[in-house]
Amino acid sequence: MKKDSGDILSLIARYAVLAAVIVVVLLAVDVFLSNRDTIVYSPPKPLVVVEKPQTGRVSRRGVFPSYVQARDIVPVVALVGGKIESFPVTVGQLLQKGEVLATIDSEPFMQQVKQAEAAYLASESTFARISSLYHNKATTEQNYDQAKAHRDAAKAQYELANLQVGHATVEAPVTGTILMKNSSVGSIAGGQQSLAVMADLSSLVVKVEVPETYYEKFWNNLDALRIEVTSPRWEHPVAAKLLHIDPFVQSESKTFKLEVLLESVEELVRPGMAVSVSITYEEEDDAYRMSQSIRKSDGSWYIYHPDTGQVEYVRVPVALENEEFFKIPEAYQESYFVVDGQHILFDGQEVRVAGESL
Repeated sequence: MKKDSGDILSLIARYAVLAAVIVVVLLAVDVFLSNRDTIVYSPPKPLVVVEKPQTGRVSRRGVFPSYVQARDIVPVVALVGGKIESFPVTVGQLLQKGEVLATIDSEPFMQQVKQAEAAYLASESTFARISSLYHNKATTEQNYDQAKAHRDAAKAQYELANLQVGHATVEAPVTGTILMKNSSVGSIAGGQQSLAVMADLSSLVVKVEVPETYYEKFWNNLDALRIEVTSPRWEHPVAAKLLHIDPFVQSESKTFKLEVLLESVEELVRPGMAVSVSITYEEEDDAYRMSQSIRKSDGSWYIYHPDTGQVEYVRVPVALENEEFFKIPEAYQESYFVVDGQHILFDGQEVRVAGESL
C-alpha cells in the first residue's frame, strides 16, 4: 500500500516539474519577443501619371444615323402610248438633258398628223371663202364666226398631232444618271408607269430625323451650325450645308426632320449609303480641356498637389463637353490632373508621380 502511494507521488512530482519547465520556456519566449523591434508594414504609394490641361476645341454636337439620297429623283414617263422601238440607255449611264432615252413607234401618230392636216387645210379653205363673202356682205357674221372657230379647232388638232409625233421620241428631262430601267424594247409604253428613273448624283442630300430635344438648340443657332457627314468607308468627313429644318415636331415620334446638302464630295458616294450626320451647335476654340477618359463614372476626377504629394477628389459641373473632351473650369486650369492610375485613389492619398519631377 505504501509502495502505491509512493508511485503516485513520484508521478505527480514529474508532471509538476514538466509544467514548471513549460512555464519557464513560455516566459522566456515572451521576454525575447517583447524585446524585438516591432515591424510595421507600409504599403507603397500608388504610382500615377499627371498632366496639365492643353488648349483646343470643345464642342457640343449631336450625331444621327441616316442614308444618302439624290436631291432630285425624276421618273421618266412617256407622254404618248405605244410600242417601244428602241431603248438604248443602260443603268448607271449619264445622260445630258435632251438626249434620246427611248423611241416609241410613231407610225400611228404620223397617220393622225396626215388626217389632222387634211382637216385643217379644208377648214382653212372654207374659212377663206366665208371670210371673203362676209367682207362683201354676202353672209352673216354667225357663219363667219362658225367657220373661223372650225378652222381654229382644226389647226389645234393638227398642232397636237405634230406634238404627239415629237413625244414619240422620249428625251432625258434633266441631266442625270439612269438609276433604274422599268421597261424594254417591245414593251408598251403609256399610262403612269415610268420608263426609267433618273437622278443627278452630283447633288446628294441626307435627310435626318432628330429628337425633339435638339430643336431649340439647332433653331437658335442656325447660322453657327457646323455639319459633317461621315462613313467608316471614307477617309475624311464630308462638309454639308443645311437646306431646311421642318417648322414642326412630329407628335407621334417626338422628332423633327432636317435636310443637308453634301458639299465638295471627293469620296465615292451613292444614294442608299449609310452615313452618320454630325451637327455641332456650340463650340469654343482655345479652351482648356482634358480627355473624358480621366473622369470616373460619377464624372469626377483627381488633381495632384506637388507641395503635399497628395491628390484631391474633384466633382464640379462642367460648362461644355462632348464624348471626347470636357472644358476645364477656370479654377483648375493650372492644376495637375491625374490621367492614369486614378481609379484606385481616394481623397487626400499620397502618391508617387511617374516621369520627371514637377
